[in-house]
Amino acid sequence: ISTAAAVAPRVYPVPATDRLHFDCPAGGVPTAVAAISLSGWRMPLTATASSADDSCLAPGVYILEITTAKDKYYTKFVKQ
Repeated sequence: ISTAAAVAPRVYPVPATDRLHFDCPAGGVPTAVAAISLSGWRMPLTATASSADDSCLAPGVYILEITTAKDKYYTKFVKQ
């Protein structure tokens, strides 16, 4: 799996509350979605093709990792 560093997914709303919406670059379909805390803790999230349930996360700053069949995408988001 390659890492697509040049293209980050669009994430909204920011700050997120219970549901985080995203647009996968190049029309990719996520096979896995996870939130990574700034201390390195990784939490898999229940997701659909365009959103993820982040209600299990404590307030803070996270890195969203979206894995598709071809790439992994990363972007920062804030959980309220």
